[in-house]
Amino acid sequence: MIINIDCGDYKPERGRGSGGSQQLVVQTLEKYYPVRYRENFSQEEFKALCDSLIEKWILLKGKSSIDCVRIYLTCTRKWPFFGAALFNVKVRGTHIIEDGSTVWAAVGEDGIAILDQQTLQQIGKYSLNSIQTFGGTQDDHFMVVVDDIGKKRRITFSGISKHK
Repeated sequence: MIINIDCGDYKPERGRGSGGSQQLVVQTLEKYYPVRYRENFSQEEFKALCDSLIEKWILLKGKSSIDCVRIYLTCTRKWPFFGAALFNVKVRGTHIIEDGSTVWAAVGEDGIAILDQQTLQQIGKYSLNSIQTFGGTQDDHFMVVVDDIGKKRRITFSGISKHK
């Protein structure tokens, strides 16, 4: 949707192998698709991603910018972590992943969710009711003490950087 707003309708060039439309697709992917999600793609996977983008872009043909914004907002609002603050962190003290793993911490109105860094799938969640205490530590870390099914667990977040 954002692509259609930024670049307009997809127009495949049917010239003599100019490659203009393919180059636009690659430039668009480089602009909107984060490097960390595509850095290990094979040529076949990258081509499949380009084809998928073209397919979805063609479906937006004739949609106004307002329609595209409306579609975009409808899709993003359906994401369970819409409105949460996302922090890229290293986590320690949780039994659900290895200490020192880099994850996303999604801090929302109902608690803290731990998300896989690559897929943004939820690995674990701590509801507000389970959070006993929280705060900064001397080493610029952030610590949360949670009641994890009757057992107090100290979870430390370090290397905190907020997603913009």
